[in-house]
Amino acid sequence: MDLAVGRWFHGIAVDRPSLVRAGDVVAVASRPDTFRAVVVVLAAWLLWRREARLAFWAVLAMTAGGLAGIAGKALTGRARPSFPDPVAHAGGLSYPSGHAVNAALGVLVILLVAVPLLRRRAARAGALATGALAVLITGLDRLVLGVRYLTDVVAGCLAAVVVVAVTALVIRVPPPR
Repeated sequence: MDLAVGRWFHGIAVDRPSLVRAGDVVAVASRPDTFRAVVVVLAAWLLWRREARLAFWAVLAMTAGGLAGIAGKALTGRARPSFPDPVAHAGGLSYPSGHAVNAALGVLVILLVAVPLLRRRAARAGALATGALAVLITGLDRLVLGVRYLTDVVAGCLAAVVVVAVTALVIRVPPPR
């Protein structure tokens, strides 16, 4: 399945240079450091609001998720996809996708902090939809550029869900005031 999905996305991208250029922009914007930086800013804001436990959890979840991604790569040693006429190149190992792990971690942390603060149902729905779209675009970008397999992206997102849930339970994350 991974190979078939990869070939399908590659077939779309190889004949569409504008799609590849857009993918390159998304790849830069959705780098793991981008999501880490946003969560650090969120943690600083939480500290300013005297929400130290929530700030600690946000940083812990991002850190633990990043380490889980590194461990997954070390344990599996999976090489990245390879195509005869690649549209993009990326170094390192493939499984799980670091972009997917950090996008999902960042979005989940932000949503778990922000959604309880939003009073209107439409605002909460908009925040959830925007977060889901950010993670989806990040994952699709990895596939369009041909630098990840579908299972790399799915595993990254699932790892993020597990890390966020476990750290929230261990820290007993309170909702923001």
